[in-house]
Amino acid sequence: MPRVTVIIPTYNRSELLVKAVSSVLDQSFGDFELLVIDDCSPDDTRSKIEGIGDSRVAYFRNPENKGVSGSRNFGIERSRGEFIAFLDDDDEWLPGKLEKQVKVLDESPSNVGLVYTGTLSVDLTTGELIETTIPRYKGNVLNDLAFLNFIPTSSVLARRECFTRIGLFDENLSYGEDFDLWIRISTEFLIDYIQDPLVIHKDHPQTTTANYKKVAVNVKRILDKHSALFVSNKKGLSNYLLMMGTAYCFDGNQSEGRKAIMNAIKASPFDLRLYYNLALTLIGTGMYRNIKRLKYNLMQTVKNYMGRS
Repeated sequence: MPRVTVIIPTYNRSELLVKAVSSVLDQSFGDFELLVIDDCSPDDTRSKIEGIGDSRVAYFRNPENKGVSGSRNFGIERSRGEFIAFLDDDDEWLPGKLEKQVKVLDESPSNVGLVYTGTLSVDLTTGELIETTIPRYKGNVLNDLAFLNFIPTSSVLARRECFTRIGLFDENLSYGEDFDLWIRISTEFLIDYIQDPLVIHKDHPQTTTANYKKVAVNVKRILDKHSALFVSNKKGLSNYLLMMGTAYCFDGNQSEGRKAIMNAIKASPFDLRLYYNLALTLIGTGMYRNIKRLKYNLMQTVKNYMGRS
């Protein structure tokens, strides 16, 4: 039996997928099985994976589109490893990732259920380094998660017991399904990290076709599902209500966006940025998007400059 099961859900990204798979096969730790779960891709995913010729790699194709949560659950249900790792089809691992994580879990008590790592974010188009993220939170991180989802899915190695005790990904969520899972795991287990950036995350260019309504609806579902956590963490509640409100505004629903941001203000009335965002809901959708994107691009430019200096 392999010690680690690696699960890659994929859809229509055969070129990027091959790089992701190669980064797993290049690991210094080799006692793993790699399950590629194809969510009905119309491209040449099957032929590329079946042509790899490594007995540790197994290809599965969903009979119908299940989404990322259903695909990951499909993999978990068929996994044999003591530990389970996830990798998105457009991300890559650096060679020592699994070896370092297995060592941490082997040397930790059984109540440490999950270990994550630092990440390198690079521009998918140019390959330029955008940001290096170093972990800050470990131990009992439940209250920290109430403010920020800081655990990148592609960096996670978890004990199988996490899933037997708290369940699988929630297939009713089409956004934030990983965040929901980390919250549930953190109610039962401690979390650890490796500060080294061992994952390369590919940052896709922003598009105007993002499903903002989906983001808003699923953030609300998570807030409702974990209401007890957020009732006792007003700052975190405010942060996610702002996210929900921004998504509604980007979708063109200024009324729902304004309502969410007003609720954010009720939760955290001394956060001045909320009043700025509330004022922005009074302008048209096009202008709202332009101002928010201008601010985002400016922040990214400053961040990139500071990273080089």
